[in-house]
Amino acid sequence: MELEKRLRKLVKRYAVARKSYDDLEVRESRLTARLDQLSARYDSLMNHHDELLARHAEVLEEKQAFEEQYRTWVPPGHFYSPFASKEEIGNRAASMFDVNARPAAVDLREAEQIELFGTLADLAGELPFTAERTEKHRYFYENTAYSWSDAIILHTMLRHLRPKRMIEVGSGYSTAMTLDTADGWLPELELTCIEPYPQLLQSLFRPGDEEGVRVLDQAVQDVPLETYDRLEAGDVLFIDSTHVVKAGSDVNHLFFEVLPRLNDGVWVHVHDVFFPFEYPMDWLVEGRAWQEDYLLRAFLMYNRRFEVRWYQQFMWAHHRDLLESRIPELAGNSGGNIWLQKVAG
Repeated sequence: MELEKRLRKLVKRYAVARKSYDDLEVRESRLTARLDQLSARYDSLMNHHDELLARHAEVLEEKQAFEEQYRTWVPPGHFYSPFASKEEIGNRAASMFDVNARPAAVDLREAEQIELFGTLADLAGELPFTAERTEKHRYFYENTAYSWSDAIILHTMLRHLRPKRMIEVGSGYSTAMTLDTADGWLPELELTCIEPYPQLLQSLFRPGDEEGVRVLDQAVQDVPLETYDRLEAGDVLFIDSTHVVKAGSDVNHLFFEVLPRLNDGVWVHVHDVFFPFEYPMDWLVEGRAWQEDYLLRAFLMYNRRFEVRWYQQFMWAHHRDLLESRIPELAGNSGGNIWLQKVAG
């Protein structure tokens, strides 16, 4: 009897042990599978690690090449850097942005500007454009590049001058305004657009525009100088450049090579020209180190061959009431256009 009890206990213990053994085998199988997964993951990570190391080496080489290509002699804000420090801008703000100052040796021809504005204002009574885009016109005022005042002056100036030819250096929304104006008032206008990045321009075109407009999708420095010889008295050279004066820049090319060879009587538009030939404070603070306004100011000093015909920001600073009373739409923004004319020497 005692032996039978002991055998039963042994059988139970064996069953328990067997179950434990089976459980251990299952766990071992799971652990082995998990280990295989981890091993595969480890191999994958090691491969990725090697790829990352290789990419890191490539990035370092690219970084070194970039730094070598675009390295600066001194950091921004240094007295040898074209980027002014915020402290320097703040210290000189009173004189830099004094709209009551008159630029030395630059004849602004204020009385003539007021007289011209009367003519432009008479033409502005028929402005057909709207703030938002419509099917009727390519141009609309609420764009980010060439809005309200700039466009209105361009429209009325073209109707006043009635040019036969116009060359645009830098195209986009101004082109849309020019084409809309030509449709209604200047059907014979020959328009040439020099625009190395023509995507915006092309997006504003209507069917048939590309056949009627000569588009040179190249840097202005690469356009033959003879191109400008076709401009005659009353024609327009429209400039909306990179605004940057640096070695080999479009601005240097335009001022040093193009403007001197223009025929007498040609009108020249330059965009983003502020008064008194200084860029807005927020532009300077954000690091927009443009220099075209300064070069233009120096160009106009004692210059008897290029006369100021219209200076939007100057007129806005000194005759805003007149501008808004005659053309209320000019209140949309203060603009940034200046118009010059080459005269006989």
